Amino acid sequence: MLLKTLLLCFTLNYVKSETFPSLLTTNATIAVIIDKEYLTTDYDDIKTKIEDYLIYAKREVLRHGGVNVQYFAWTAINVKRDLSAILSITSCANTWRLFKTAETENLLHMAISEQDCPRLPHNHAITIPIIEKGQETPQLLLDLRTMRIYQWKQMTIIYDNTISDDMITRVIRSLTKQANRVEASGISLMKLFKSHGSNKKNDPKYIQAIIKDKFSSVNSNAVGKNFLVIASFEIVETVMKTVKELKLVDTQKQWLYLISDTDSRLSNLKKFKRLLKEGDNVAFIYNNTVNRKSCLGGLVCHIEEILTAFTKSLDNAIVDEYESAAQVSEEEWEAIRPTKQERKSYLLEQMKKYLVDYGVCDNCTKWKFETGETWGREYLENNRADNSIAEILSVGTWRPSDGPTMTDELFPHVSHGFRGKTLPVVSFHNPPWQILRLNDTGDVVEYSGIIFDIMKELSKNLNFTFNVEVIKVHDKANSSRYNPRNESTAFLDLIENSDISTYNIPQEILELVHNKSVAMGACAFTVTEENKKVINFTRPISIQFYTFLVARPRELSRALLFISPFTGEVKELINHADTLTWSFRRNTFLEAQLKTSKDHTYKAIYEHSKDISDVRSMVNQIKLGKHVYIDWKIKLQYIMKQQFQESDTCDLALGLDEFCDEQIALIISPDTPYLNKINAEIKKLHQVGLIQKWLEDYLPKRDKCWKKKRSIEVNNHTVNLDDMQGSFFVLFLGFIIALLVIIGERIWWKKLKPKPSKTLVQPFVT
Repeated sequence: MLLKTLLLCFTLNYVKSETFPSLLTTNATIAVIIDKEYLTTDYDDIKTKIEDYLIYAKREVLRHGGVNVQYFAWTAINVKRDLSAILSITSCANTWRLFKTAETENLLHMAISEQDCPRLPHNHAITIPIIEKGQETPQLLLDLRTMRIYQWKQMTIIYDNTISDDMITRVIRSLTKQANRVEASGISLMKLFKSHGSNKKNDPKYIQAIIKDKFSSVNSNAVGKNFLVIASFEIVETVMKTVKELKLVDTQKQWLYLISDTDSRLSNLKKFKRLLKEGDNVAFIYNNTVNRKSCLGGLVCHIEEILTAFTKSLDNAIVDEYESAAQVSEEEWEAIRPTKQERKSYLLEQMKKYLVDYGVCDNCTKWKFETGETWGREYLENNRADNSIAEILSVGTWRPSDGPTMTDELFPHVSHGFRGKTLPVVSFHNPPWQILRLNDTGDVVEYSGIIFDIMKELSKNLNFTFNVEVIKVHDKANSSRYNPRNESTAFLDLIENSDISTYNIPQEILELVHNKSVAMGACAFTVTEENKKVINFTRPISIQFYTFLVARPRELSRALLFISPFTGEVKELINHADTLTWSFRRNTFLEAQLKTSKDHTYKAIYEHSKDISDVRSMVNQIKLGKHVYIDWKIKLQYIMKQQFQESDTCDLALGLDEFCDEQIALIISPDTPYLNKINAEIKKLHQVGLIQKWLEDYLPKRDKCWKKKRSIEVNNHTVNLDDMQGSFFVLFLGFIIALLVIIGERIWWKKLKPKPSKTLVQPFVT
């Protein structure tokens, strides 16, 4: 079986080699397709020029071999296996049809076609659209779309009178036609007024009023979040100012400005730098064409240039094969010589390199791409030397001959977020939310806790790193012994820092976040309406509920227990006010809610609560059934865990009621542009369950008290048979009543039954 497989592989390789001979034994063959229907009257002239130039190229350029040329005046040709390349001069539709045919035979396709034609895949072919000077905009936008430099499914095109109606029609066609497996974009149109003519129209305020009136009706939810502005250089600044005033520029939207009425005298767009703000996604494409009489271009120029590139590349391929073959035997050369696909890739790479280095046709026509780098620059120390936040980066160019050449992303922040910038954040020790571990010298050596788990995910997904500025809330705050693997030290650290509330934000942190000295607070804080006036809160990372810590119920003896159901712990707490005391932490969200509540029950809880300073003494009172403690459920779980570790008994339980939900979130400056981005990432973390998983990682691990700590244990009292004697009393009473009712019914029935009459029967006489 193995022998058959090896023989089959050898046979296939042999056939493959035979169908495509080496350049050392056979000249390469190129098919030159000059579509007579496409060129019409220019056909004969173009063909003659190609024939003359190939004679020259064979003699002067291709010095180490030869090339066979086959001419065709139509596109419906039979692509032969012995062909190496195709040069086609035809319409866009025929170009693509030929490419699909040539692709199956691994032929190098060099295509010269009409304007507004999608280029063939750049890693398989070379495409040169012949474009009239000043008519580049549709082809440029088409190239950006088909090469996926921007990926917009929907866009709004805003244009002024610098672009004609015919041109805007071609632009729309370029953006909506199906091309190269790229879906069409949905288009909305808005025409702006261009200022020229009267003095009134030259007034910037008048122009701004017109633009503001146009944009005031824009609903980004309806028309999408991608905007293409095709306008004159003088209008762009006014548009940028207006859309910023109307809050149409943010991290979720992309603005691309295309400026056609410029030339090579404009070297950059630094003028617009001051109009870019933190978080903007704004890019520019502007005409940088050189207007000189010496500029070369046109169909003949491109034909000669592409044929020169082909023959030079073919000559290099022949030389390479000669040198390689000279170092091995004939049998080895047959085994290692280039395949048809490898030769195609080599020729394509060499031709592209030649055209970039030596190409001159239509090179005077050039457009530049620049983009604003804005994300995270507000927090850089040296970012305001020229009173501007943003930087404008050059990210690429476009030429008719080879299309876009990109050195960076057109919208870098859409692709790469903060681009690896380091953002300052502020935090403090507050387990289990923020855990700062110190070394012997008092320096923070490790950041952990739920908040920093979230921060690590945010930094990864939004592509930034962060430096932490530590604030001391009190002397114990930076002396962490917290270790989630050691629950005893975890409890002690939590209790020692229990006076650190998420409800009260330290003033120093508020100022740092509000003044944008830091990008955000890496701290868990309670969402309150009062603090919303100073800072912004993110989407809640957690919702904490309050419940009761009570003594676990023992076996009860109550004859009528079965008719005394547990009606609810909050109300029951008030009902037992004569035998129970209760307490909760001061300066918390719970205290604020109870204090301002209109519910009489909650008001009573607040007014009759006790202050407990000694936690251990409080726990002992709870175990005796004399006290109830109210706090977050997660904090009560730690207290229960510590009590179990000390006594090895399960003396505490959690209440059934969970009330007064407290939203916990990160904090960020009030006018930050990144709130929606951060909220979207937090939403994803919730959806995949990561935040809940991290929270559970810091909670006490399960033990034998686990089932007994659940709230159901408070309601489901342990009851023996003796405690149920009352139910038997009622059952016995029911039997007696039932018997009396039956006897009564029997007597009453007998009383009402009529007695039989004693009548004499007389004989019948006829």
